[in-house]
Amino acid sequence: MKFKVIFILFNVVILFSFLIIFFMPLAVLGWEYTKEFWADNWYLPLVFFLIMGILNVYFIRNWRLFSLLEREEWGGIIGYVLSRLEEGRVRRQEVRMAINAALISSRLTVIGRIEELLRDKRPAAMPSFALSLGIPYLLNNDPPGAENYFREFLEIRGEDRPWIVWCYGFALLLQRRLEEAKIQFLSLTEEKSPILNLLTAYMLDTCAVQDEEAKRYQNTLVAGLRSKYTRTEFLRIAEKARTAVHIVVLGKVLDEAVEWLYYLDTSDDEDSDTGGSLKTENGE
Repeated sequence: MKFKVIFILFNVVILFSFLIIFFMPLAVLGWEYTKEFWADNWYLPLVFFLIMGILNVYFIRNWRLFSLLEREEWGGIIGYVLSRLEEGRVRRQEVRMAINAALISSRLTVIGRIEELLRDKRPAAMPSFALSLGIPYLLNNDPPGAENYFREFLEIRGEDRPWIVWCYGFALLLQRRLEEAKIQFLSLTEEKSPILNLLTAYMLDTCAVQDEEAKRYQNTLVAGLRSKYTRTEFLRIAEKARTAVHIVVLGKVLDEAVEWLYYLDTSDDEDSDTGGSLKTENGE
């Protein structure tokens, strides 16, 4: 639906709802009761129009950005957000929108520019975007660069921290620094995310070749995932998780990890609700 249509419908619906609520006593209970109702609730129209005004101001202030998004003008979105960042004005929604636009249009250098501007203009905002801004380091096949980048944010708080730790461990693993990578992955074994648990177990599989501790934790994660989810169920979880940008970037690794975790026994119906007999590749 067009943004302008949404804007108009929003105002019409809100205004119509207010008129119904405010004038319903007149139609149902009569003039005398309505006068008392209005006298006791005189402030309601002020509150209503204040809220409506705030929401309309929000729409108007973001009119250009929403219009660009509606037309899928990714370059326009990027240029708009970069100009605001250069002026030191930062809105989380705008920055995330620009990062997504850069990924959609395959302009990884733009994400690097966003990182530079945030570090220069608003360094305190960097942790909020650390995971998204680290995507080019994962895609550019630069493990040392990824290691240096993600190390900086290992101690941040919030829901992105476990993924930053995973990315840091992944960068170490790509450099064959198995012992260091193992330490990072083992720190994630208590996380609740099934996607993160799977990718952690998959990475530990490399470390487990020479390490019994890694093998033990890997087996625990694998057993937990296989007992809780069938292959079909996990594929649904993985598909839903792809709304997150970092999951999209790690999509190939995730697909490989799911195939590594499960395979269907050919004697069972592949379309069955249970997903068939599930086994790990090592036969356990």
